[in-house]
Amino acid sequence: MDRAFTVYGERLVLAVEQTPEHLRVRIGDDVLVIEDHWIDDRYVTMRIGGRLVRIPYARVGAHVHVARAGESYEFIPAEEAEEAEREAGAFTPEVTSPMPGKVLAVKVAVGDIVEPDQALLLLEAMKMEQTVRAPARARVIEVRVEAGTMVGPGAVVMKLEPVEE
Repeated sequence: MDRAFTVYGERLVLAVEQTPEHLRVRIGDDVLVIEDHWIDDRYVTMRIGGRLVRIPYARVGAHVHVARAGESYEFIPAEEAEEAEREAGAFTPEVTSPMPGKVLAVKVAVGDIVEPDQALLLLEAMKMEQTVRAPARARVIEVRVEAGTMVGPGAVVMKLEPVEE
């Protein structure tokens, strides 16, 4: 079973294999053989190479906080970390069509400065209008469509460049 986490911004994949004799955990090129383990609500205790290792942990939702050798680590499920990164507003210069349809109107021109959530264009699909909006404050550097243009889902309709506040 593979589990992916983000720890300090780095993606970490734990490959866990349970055998009758032990638990084998692979992290990159490193392999940890856990001979036995016990988990309670505060500690994970493991026997590794005949030695007991006790690690305090706390679970907050799907996040796991671990302390070891004076260091603290937060294990965030990779999917959640990736979603948070996307939602954090990482600037994407290409504005794409969310669905197939016909461009009804282009609301901006090359050189315009747009504000977050400002309408960039109107799209019609199946008798419904969809407004494509600016993701952040930006300058329009390219418009690839005009009223009447048919677009597919994911088609790049314009390009933006970030503008400082």
